[in-house]
Amino acid sequence: MSESQKQTIARYQSFLDAMSLAASLETAARLGVFEALRSGQKDLEVLAQACQLDAEALESLLRVLVAVGAVENYGADFAISQAVGLIASPDRDLGRDIWESLPTYLRGSMSPDHGAVAGNGAAVDLTVARRRAYRERICTRQWSHTAAAMQAAEVLDIGAGLRRLNVLELGSGAGVWSAAMAYRDSDLRVTVVDRAAMLDQCRATYASIDLMDRVTLIEDDYRTWSPPLAQFDLVVLPEVVQLEQDPAAVILLGRAADALRATGQLVILETLREDDGPALPLAIQGLELAVATSGRQRSAAELQRLLIGAGFGLAQWGWLTASSHGIGLVVASLDAP
Repeated sequence: MSESQKQTIARYQSFLDAMSLAASLETAARLGVFEALRSGQKDLEVLAQACQLDAEALESLLRVLVAVGAVENYGADFAISQAVGLIASPDRDLGRDIWESLPTYLRGSMSPDHGAVAGNGAAVDLTVARRRAYRERICTRQWSHTAAAMQAAEVLDIGAGLRRLNVLELGSGAGVWSAAMAYRDSDLRVTVVDRAAMLDQCRATYASIDLMDRVTLIEDDYRTWSPPLAQFDLVVLPEVVQLEQDPAAVILLGRAADALRATGQLVILETLREDDGPALPLAIQGLELAVATSGRQRSAAELQRLLIGAGFGLAQWGWLTASSHGIGLVVASLDAP
């Protein structure tokens, strides 16, 4: 058998394993296996009773979950792994509510449903609802970008060449990106703008590193908030431009431009659609983004066109190698008048 044939068989088996694993993880989440183990380790009989499942059948599933590291086995007891235990509430269904919409998205039949009704009786555009749900997901995952955020602050020369900056973060989420900057420079001050739920996460991030005295939290919609003109040295947009269609993205970038001093810089953190990035993470991220929000990954060149439309000059960009997610750092300055 040739090496090419061996590789084909190995790839074939890996596809089968991936499909089986995805089904096992999704089923475990849907039937409450992970949730039952969050309260503490359990033996097979107790776990089966808690989930109202057949013990012998559950044991077969648990063997797969243990093999992949989602569940740990201690003698007769089973426990949730540390990695799965970190999954926060928006992702506890393992993205099922997003991926169930994949066929609809691929058929081109996903459209805003203006007939949806919010709890207060007001009509809701489901595109907005999907965008908000997706943002909640990526913000609860933002802690995993900590190493990349520290790298970004270093690349930007925060605390060394750049000191005493007045920073604005529009759409802070968990605030990991700006907190890394504040951590490097004790004289840096940050203003963050986001919804209340996001600010709660941001507050927790800053409190965890004892930097609450350095951040001002503003509860508002970062997409429509009017910033004070020319007051900031740095404006940070963390994974929010990708959520917008081109016209809305230019408006958001324009608000950032309004907030910057003449010598200030705009910092964008995004997953960019570039061939030299990590292929699988970028592809998955792009598909999830498209299904969940109708947003899309842009190439650096596409983002550059939007920046020019908002009054910025040529941008510089590069991958943050500390990120396994394919996060790019884009830096732009205002175009000379």
